Amino acid sequence: SAVERIEVLASGGSAIYGSDAMAGVINIIMKKNFNGDEVRIKGGTTTRGGGDSYDLSWTGGRTGEKWSATYGVQFSGRETIFAGQRGFLASDLEPAATVKPLVNDPWPWVWGVELIDTGARRRVTPPAGACDRFQDLPLHNFLGNDGNAPEFPGYSCSQSRGNALWSLRNGSDNRSGFGNFSYDFDNGMQAWVSASLWDSDGESRQDEALRFELNRGGAFYDQNTGRTYQARRAFTVPEAGSRDPFLFNTSERSWDLAAGLRGRFGERFNWDATVGRTEYKVDFSFPGMLQGAVDRYFLGPQLGTNNGLPVYALDQNRFWNPMSPETFRQLTTRGKSSAESWMNQ
Repeated sequence: SAVERIEVLASGGSAIYGSDAMAGVINIIMKKNFNGDEVRIKGGTTTRGGGDSYDLSWTGGRTGEKWSATYGVQFSGRETIFAGQRGFLASDLEPAATVKPLVNDPWPWVWGVELIDTGARRRVTPPAGACDRFQDLPLHNFLGNDGNAPEFPGYSCSQSRGNALWSLRNGSDNRSGFGNFSYDFDNGMQAWVSASLWDSDGESRQDEALRFELNRGGAFYDQNTGRTYQARRAFTVPEAGSRDPFLFNTSERSWDLAAGLRGRFGERFNWDATVGRTEYKVDFSFPGMLQGAVDRYFLGPQLGTNNGLPVYALDQNRFWNPMSPETFRQLTTRGKSSAESWMNQ
């Protein structure tokens, strides 16, 4: 390792290190006059499977009569572990054959493919075999809660593992490198320069699958059946082709470059002059759905109004059947945000 020791100051150090050091200071002291190279390789997995990890590092140093240099690179990463990969966390429901939504909650916390007839105040029973086609959206009967009838009883294709996409441990791939060089002059001064780079890509998910409501959750009149509906649906992993489109992705990069001179005044005082710059940037992307495209795909164009409600022709064949990955890509998007900071000294 290129680290000689780590110094921890548990109390405030603002007088020495500036106003940012109110809670304490950690100093990582790198080795000097280090000769040789060291390579470390580590790998691992979990006893229940998944979560594979790796760590490869190379650290080295060289010295001369008046100079010293240390350097190193590291590559590390680990796979994401999802709740669906752990049987004891994979199910939301108890008992497994029923769902107990909160009383008067039209949209219980499970998700799936749900069509509600608001006139009859009941869920529309899915066509035979519809739930099986979605793979992991079994047919459930909404019974209510603690003996109280639900606002909308009946059957829906509802996910029994709504937390299956949650990441229990986030995945990442990391790359970093550093270099330090110093030179001692005959007059007792020392010149030095240091540089470091850190780059990381991460993925996570702390939510259930991407869901949507037709007509933005409002009721609509269906011209094909003459009924008034509310409809909610979720994109499934088979429809997307993999888990990847559902993940939150983070890309971080920071670098630091500094140089300076140090020496002594007389016998009692040390001095140090430093110039440097540090930059940090993070890019974040997350999944989202295109409401207009979703409504056009399932409802088509608005055909007018009926008693104040918009009129559509719900395509029940599309609603009760999985879509292709290509269609999934047409109905979804990814939002993006970024932030960056820098400091000169």
